Amino acid sequence: MNENRAIFISAATCRGKTRSHNEDRFFIDSMGIFRDESKVANILTNSECRIFAVCDGMGGEELGAKAAETAVEVLSEFSNHLKNASEQELTKVVNEYVNEANRRICKMAANNGADVSGCTLAMAVIYGNIAYPFYIGDSRIYYHTDGTLIQLSADHTLAMYKLKIGTYTKEESSTSPNAHRLTAFLGSDPNNKGFYAAVCEPVDLNHGELLICSDGLTDMLSPQEILETMLEYDKQLAAYYLMDKAIENGGLDNVTCIIVKKSSKSY
Repeated sequence: MNENRAIFISAATCRGKTRSHNEDRFFIDSMGIFRDESKVANILTNSECRIFAVCDGMGGEELGAKAAETAVEVLSEFSNHLKNASEQELTKVVNEYVNEANRRICKMAANNGADVSGCTLAMAVIYGNIAYPFYIGDSRIYYHTDGTLIQLSADHTLAMYKLKIGTYTKEESSTSPNAHRLTAFLGSDPNNKGFYAAVCEPVDLNHGELLICSDGLTDMLSPQEILETMLEYDKQLAAYYLMDKAIENGGLDNVTCIIVKKSSKSY
């Protein structure tokens, strides 16, 4: 590994064309929590560990935003635990975070008289050049390498479940209303029985870049459109252009995306 290479960050979030509020939140460790209309282009100097996350709220505009806000606040509290965990312990610590975030979101929903409120989670913990992705819900994680865009996550939706068991074809799974019916999210375990984030295969940022995004992006842009945009524009601004293109294509939901790429230089 080349441990001296810094990280390029390109990130953006907005409420879109039709929503009155932005229920998405994103987190960049060492930079904090981002909400509303935010854009980030930055270089993070080398660190042994970095954490990035996107959370998409649900349960009504106010409660959805509160759920996503709670999730990233708890992640900020857990950041040192994650950074101090060995790579072998990482999944365990991530799930400790997941269950604490779930507990607080359920408590928040109950205090507000809501039957349900919650948010998705798509996150990556980066040790050196290796990214370890985790997710719950339908916010997605992609890996772009050698001109190919690979979806690492698999949506936790009823449509995806029906596709897996053969009830739906691939086309039916993408066009069905069940494509947005979540089967797992932070806030879906009110009895605190315990549940787990899905784990993706680690990827090497020496050979590609990571895209973490809410479904407000992927509902408006096909994988090919996402890839073409990432290839066309300056890496430090690519998230801005992805967001803008999603708005041009309809902007029916809040849009959030983070692109993480290793720099060719050391800082």
